[in-house]
Amino acid sequence: MNSLRAVSRTSRLTLGRYFLSIATFCVLFFTINVIGYFGVQVLLRYVERVFINLQLDDNRREAEFLLRFITDRLKTSRDTTQVLHEVQAAIEGTEYNRGYSCVINTSDTRLLCHPDVTMLNVQFDNVSTRFQTISNSSDLSTDSVKEWAEVIRGGGASGFLQLSHDENADREIVYMLKVPGTPWVVNSHENSARLNAEITALRSKVVYAALFCGILIAFPASFFARRISRIYERHIEQERARSEQLLLNILPVSIAERLKKGEQLIADKYDHVAVLFCDLVGFTVLSAHKTPEELLQMLNEIYSVFDEISSRHGIEKIKTIGDAYMVIGGAPERNIEALERVARASLEYCSAIATYRAKHQVSLSIRIGLHYGPLVAGVIGTTKFTYDVWGDTVNTASRMESHGSPDRVHCSEHVFEHLHKQFDFEDR
Repeated sequence: MNSLRAVSRTSRLTLGRYFLSIATFCVLFFTINVIGYFGVQVLLRYVERVFINLQLDDNRREAEFLLRFITDRLKTSRDTTQVLHEVQAAIEGTEYNRGYSCVINTSDTRLLCHPDVTMLNVQFDNVSTRFQTISNSSDLSTDSVKEWAEVIRGGGASGFLQLSHDENADREIVYMLKVPGTPWVVNSHENSARLNAEITALRSKVVYAALFCGILIAFPASFFARRISRIYERHIEQERARSEQLLLNILPVSIAERLKKGEQLIADKYDHVAVLFCDLVGFTVLSAHKTPEELLQMLNEIYSVFDEISSRHGIEKIKTIGDAYMVIGGAPERNIEALERVARASLEYCSAIATYRAKHQVSLSIRIGLHYGPLVAGVIGTTKFTYDVWGDTVNTASRMESHGSPDRVHCSEHVFEHLHKQFDFEDR
């Protein structure tokens, strides 16, 4: 599990930093009076190549993680619009100007998902760009130079994207993967401008110091080399934070922490969990008269409000399936007030739909089912990270929803027994 590996990067980065520092000192000590200028150039070029190789590897892991996420969602949902909505929600907010992932339609080179929502639907058909492919991460030799739109339609590549035919223009380090069975490709990008700026500034300092100070510059040069390493270490930390944020958009915090610690099988039994299913009544009729963009905007507006309500009450969203929404209370964090919290959240869901209905003048209502009891929760599989729940409690809650009435919370007898003193109930 590339995104959740428990191997410590800190020790490797620290060792690499000291190794680079010592190597720089030794090289300058023995060569500065002979080939000082050329020696420094070669060293900095090597650092640049190492960074590019490492960044290509990071981009590959990012792209593979997003590819697995999309593939897993497509297995459970045939609604590609909803899948794209989930992908957009997962990557939104990441720092797209400091490395980002996106999804592109190969048929028209249109951006489908991007951390910056203002970039959506941008097309690259007429953009004059160059893409230099790389044979593998250890060999930077050029295989070919193609137009970016042509590379997108190819569905898979790794290399440099240059936004101008100017050789000195900034390059994007790109890793691209085709999503099987779809006209989409997953792209992971990282701009090399920051690295180039740091290396250029450092090159000038080291070269001039080497020419004028001779052997005395060896120690300062080793310090500068360590500085490069620290810059890259900070960059790695930023990338890890971005990956963890993407993971936390998919899994509960406590479950993500357990996976990062190397726990292979996560399956927990809970005796007291509230399970709620809700379904939008009238959505199917509305969907026949709306564009995909309008449907996506509708679901996004409604579920964003639902997510805020769920977060405020401390309950866990499990998943959305089409226009259905599922939450639980009491897992993975056990809470004796879980049922009451879910019940109060359910009433707020109803109020939110009523507000939406009045605001947009649409015939839309909500049907909710609620049950309380034991279940099993955990993460299954070795390549998909989906937190899910199983058991009769889940099935009963689903039946409560399917047999309920619009704008009502249909509760089981077990729920009534626990909450009849705090809430008003009506017999069906």
